Amino acid sequence: MRTQSQPICSLDLRPAALRGPRPSSDSGVRLSPPRPTRFHRPVGPGARLGFTLIEIIIALTLLSIVGAAAVTFLVKETRAVMVTAGRLDAQQNVSFAMDAISHDLRVAGVGLGLRQPMIIEAHPYAISFNADLVTSDTASVTAASYFDPSVPDSLALALTPANKIAYPYGAISYPDSTYVQATGLLSNAETITYYFTLDSTTARTDDYLLLRRVNSAPPSLLARGLIFPGGVPGFRFFIPGAAVNSRVEVIAPTLPLYFQEGSVGPDTMLAKISEVRVQLEAVYTDPIEGDVHRSANENVPLLNAGLSHLQACASPPAAPVSITPTAWPSGDSIGLTWPASTDEIGGKRDVKSYSLYRRIGAAGSWNTPIYTSPADGTPTYAWEDKAVPLGQTYAYGIVSRDCTPSLSALTVAGGTVSPSP
Repeated sequence: MRTQSQPICSLDLRPAALRGPRPSSDSGVRLSPPRPTRFHRPVGPGARLGFTLIEIIIALTLLSIVGAAAVTFLVKETRAVMVTAGRLDAQQNVSFAMDAISHDLRVAGVGLGLRQPMIIEAHPYAISFNADLVTSDTASVTAASYFDPSVPDSLALALTPANKIAYPYGAISYPDSTYVQATGLLSNAETITYYFTLDSTTARTDDYLLLRRVNSAPPSLLARGLIFPGGVPGFRFFIPGAAVNSRVEVIAPTLPLYFQEGSVGPDTMLAKISEVRVQLEAVYTDPIEGDVHRSANENVPLLNAGLSHLQACASPPAAPVSITPTAWPSGDSIGLTWPASTDEIGGKRDVKSYSLYRRIGAAGSWNTPIYTSPADGTPTYAWEDKAVPLGQTYAYGIVSRDCTPSLSALTVAGGTVSPSP
């Protein structure tokens, strides 16, 4: 029985010479083992000193199995994503290219000038046509397919012999003539070309690019990875057959056809084309399964083939009888005045606006209008041209527009005018 004064365990840190005799086990004092410190490892039957070799081997084996399964799953999923993306890319290539070609072909022939042809090239791998796709003139929005105020005249007006272009696969150029509207102004219908050309960046000999060109501008790339196995054509052309609603395909040796002024046979056949079949095929090369093909085909009707361009407001309106430019003393400015058309305040009363044109000197093209003034019923109109630098001579013209919009004849100011210094 331990008394209150007897400690359970005591640790004497004094030197051995100062200590008393060590009590024996029969002295009645119970000795306790020294308290372990953090530097002592536990000892005894139940103590764990670490992992055994068997445990380490089992753990490594399990880890290897799980890691191998994870890596295999990751490889399979990565390959599945790559294959899906490649196939989707091939499908998107043909879909985007088909949409672009179909959109433009359906408006072929819109806004043509006098005697201006609609289809000018029919080739198994190229097609060229004229259409008023874009304009920067707000008054022409109803005639053009869309409006872009930033488009330059070189991409919004018809080509002229001064800037003719070569057909992608032909040895001749277009145009030989200048095509104008009934008013004498340059036609608004630009020339659009779609054509396929071999992709020099790949090792395949059947890999093509699809390019689009407007007038003489550099071509833009629309799609790549397109193939034509076995010489399958990208474009097929059809003309009306003898039976009602029938079609006859134009094939070699009639193809290819190129428009050239005075070439009666090809020009006549080109004018008969009323439908184009577009056939596109893209390929994705799978590293295991090989080539995966995606295709798209569409018959595109040429809605304006053989149709005359009707005027909703009957005949074109009468032009203003005159336009008078005056160099204003403020400098760098020219004032313009003109009387109302006789078809605005009388006659057919169908004039909706007036468009002013300007050119440098007494020759050259009028290009697009510099200003369009709405018709408001007043007997006279005036406008100030502030974009004329000093030291240059200008000529001015004006036309009336009705609701079609049809244009009147162009009224040109007598002589030229220079801004006052």
